[in-house]
Amino acid sequence: MPDRDVVLIFGMTGMGKTWYTRAMLRSMHRAVIMDPQDEYREFERIDDIGALLESMARPVFRVTHAEPGNFPWLCRGARSAGRCWIIIEEAQLIMPANERPPSEFLDVIYRGRHQEVSVALVAQRPTTVNIAARSQWSHLITFKQMERADVQWLESVVGFSLPVQELQRGEYLHVTGGNVRRKVLQLPPIQPRIDAVTTTHAEEPERKENEV
Repeated sequence: MPDRDVVLIFGMTGMGKTWYTRAMLRSMHRAVIMDPQDEYREFERIDDIGALLESMARPVFRVTHAEPGNFPWLCRGARSAGRCWIIIEEAQLIMPANERPPSEFLDVIYRGRHQEVSVALVAQRPTTVNIAARSQWSHLITFKQMERADVQWLESVVGFSLPVQELQRGEYLHVTGGNVRRKVLQLPPIQPRIDAVTTTHAEEPERKENEV
């Protein structure tokens, strides 16, 4: 049995990867989230890096931090805390394909199993994230992908073709241990955009019953 997991979560905008990540987080008791876009506002955000590291000494923590420059400190804190998760949103911003990841993160990827530090990388496209960051995965979650380079990489690591271009909103493939399962998230309906120019009253626009 592995001492930790490395989970890769990829998918085009609006396909469900953030919902999947939130569902994962609800089951975690110890997690630090690198959240450069400030998406996970339901969790405790700590801007001061010292206070953040102190919070990771608690028995239970789910905290977010938005400053990419402090990412190496998050990695150090996770290894010090042990038995926790690092969630990296917008992983292509933190570890772009053409830049070497911080040595602190490589320590987590290659040696974090000794401290039982698990990792989840979240990005739209796999090939925009540094190859070292996506090389040690135990679970691969992919929602719809259309770019040829991304489809080719996914198929190369799995060893056979995948129907990633056919996936609909909420559908994803879960690859682990050589097995591929096609699953579906129960996503809420897409909300209509409010036209600020044509809407003259503060009333909620009428929703169509069959809107998806």
